[in-house]
Amino acid sequence: MNLDRGNFLKNYSLNDKIGEKFKDVIGFLNDIQFKFPEAISFVAGQPDENYFEVESHLSKFDLFVDHLVSKTEINRAKIINSIGQYNKTKGIINDILVEYLKRDENIYIKESDLIVTVGAQEAFSIILSTVCNRSTDVVLVEDPGYMGVSSFAKVFDFSIEGVETGINGIDLDVLKKKIKKINRSGKKIKLLYVIPDFQNPSGFCMPINNRLGLLKLAEQYNFLIIEDSVYNSITDIRKKKPTLKSLDENRRVIFVASFSKLLFPGLRLGFIGANQIMENDIGETFSLIDQMVKVKALLTNNTPTINQAILGGILIHHNYSLQEWSKPRYENYQAKKNKMLDSLNNHIKKFSDSWSQGIYWNEPDGGFFIKMTAPFEITLEIVIECAEKFNVIICPMRYFYLKSGGEFELRLTFSNLSLETIEIGIRQLASYFKSILSKEK
Repeated sequence: MNLDRGNFLKNYSLNDKIGEKFKDVIGFLNDIQFKFPEAISFVAGQPDENYFEVESHLSKFDLFVDHLVSKTEINRAKIINSIGQYNKTKGIINDILVEYLKRDENIYIKESDLIVTVGAQEAFSIILSTVCNRSTDVVLVEDPGYMGVSSFAKVFDFSIEGVETGINGIDLDVLKKKIKKINRSGKKIKLLYVIPDFQNPSGFCMPINNRLGLLKLAEQYNFLIIEDSVYNSITDIRKKKPTLKSLDENRRVIFVASFSKLLFPGLRLGFIGANQIMENDIGETFSLIDQMVKVKALLTNNTPTINQAILGGILIHHNYSLQEWSKPRYENYQAKKNKMLDSLNNHIKKFSDSWSQGIYWNEPDGGFFIKMTAPFEITLEIVIECAEKFNVIICPMRYFYLKSGGEFELRLTFSNLSLETIEIGIRQLASYFKSILSKEK
């Protein structure tokens, strides 16, 4: 960026939480993809553009208008103009989302317990800002985990701690010890953020027993769980695990969903489902979602209603369920995941008796990500060299850890690549690894 050095504000500082690490995570990976535009990128967890159906989806606006006309008997032109006006902070498609949640997630919740948001990221900011007191409360997150929640917490000075994750998701024993330690310190665990299904960045999935165990801990130690279900909707219905919210008998779960991966990110729509009734220290009761609405109103007033109308029409068109409609998308991602695993086996694992010793990876059932471990540190220099000399961009896992960790790990993403590109990219990545490890031997 070119700055006019003769005209700037003196003695003016910004939020010191936006430091070098924050810049490294977002800026570096974006910059390197622009610097090497022809390189195969295993970095961005983007959905497959071939399945966006943007033009077809845009036409569903009229279906939503028809829905409102039949529901209210108000003049069509007046309804269309009202959609273009400032509107309800909670949203205008809540009745439709209620039916969608019943059919696809087995979640039973009222219209009044939903807020339509600008994607999942706004949902997280609303929840943290509403629930947490900066001086006394602590937010727990999976470690490694999705950086959206942890980065927001750091920038806006919320206390945040990581909890180790493994093949079964968040480690419940470690979680229990962490809760006891923090509670003894005089602070209080208020929220825990988890992605139970095909977690970003590891791809791990939480077994049902662990989900039930987590809910018991939430009740025992009096904290709320933010359930990020972003990858749960792109799942084989025969293998789909119940959401935490559908198992939530004591209203401990705040459910967050996004349509960015299932439909397309440009829609920028998600929602919060929270049916908790809270009681404060002096015995007053209040609805949690109604407190969140106050924060939502300050952030964005209301979520773009034209986008909501399009989503509402899509759900009406598919009879409030996207399970059958999403099957080709799930099969597409499965094919890509299987292609990447086959390529890894053919180009790396096959040579585990020689140069590729110490390289291994997990084999998730779904999602967008595969976690790989290497016998050498994945530094920024390694990332740049791999892009420059072998035309492949990789993502260090260290970015997903709160503090230290992930130095020898990388995340591989396959979601927006063709089968041919995956094969070529893994072959070239294997060649790069071989060039490094052969030198060491």
